[in-house]
Amino acid sequence: MAARNPLWDYQIPPMWDIQRFALEKMKTAYKNNEPGFMNLSDCGTGKTRTIIEFILWLRSIGDYTPVLVLGTRTILQTAWGDDIDKFSHGSLTYSVANATNRRNAFDCDVDFIITNHDAVEWMARPENAHLVEKLRGAIMIVDESTAFKNGLAKRTGKAFWLSGFMRFVVPLTGTPMPQSILDIW
Repeated sequence: MAARNPLWDYQIPPMWDIQRFALEKMKTAYKNNEPGFMNLSDCGTGKTRTIIEFILWLRSIGDYTPVLVLGTRTILQTAWGDDIDKFSHGSLTYSVANATNRRNAFDCDVDFIITNHDAVEWMARPENAHLVEKLRGAIMIVDESTAFKNGLAKRTGKAFWLSGFMRFVVPLTGTPMPQSILDIW
C-alpha cells in the first residue's frame, strides 16, 4: 500500500475567475465534440489546476477517458504530479514517464500519463504502436505547447500525428508568441 501523500491534506483554495472561465469553456468544447481547447492564459494563472478540475469533472459524470500530458522534462513531477496530488487529494492517479521508465509508466492503469515533449518521437516507433492504440480517444494536454512551433521539425510532426489519435487536445502556454504570430500553428 502506498504511503499517504501529505499534499492530500492541503486545503484547496477556491478557483480564480480566469480558471473558472477556462474550465467552463473547456467543458462546453468537450460536450460539443470540438477537437480541443487552447488555453493561452498568462503565466502563473493556474492552467494546470484548470486541467485537473476538468478531469475531476469528467470523472464525476462517469467519463474515464485517459489523459496524456506532454510537458517540459524538468517539471513533470513538480508541475503536474504534485498538483494532481494537491488538487485531487489523491483521487486521480498518474505515472511520470521518463527515458528510463517510459514503457512501464505507459503500461500503468492511471488517469494521467505524464511525459516529456520528446516522448512523441518514441511513441511513433512501430514497437510502441500498442501504446498509441491504448491512448486512442484520449485527452492530450500539451503544456508549454510552443515547444512544437517548427512545422518542419520531426518532433512537431510526430506531435501532430499523435494528436490525430486523440479525442480532445488542449495546448497550454502563457507565452503563445515568442517570436511572431506565425509561430502559432
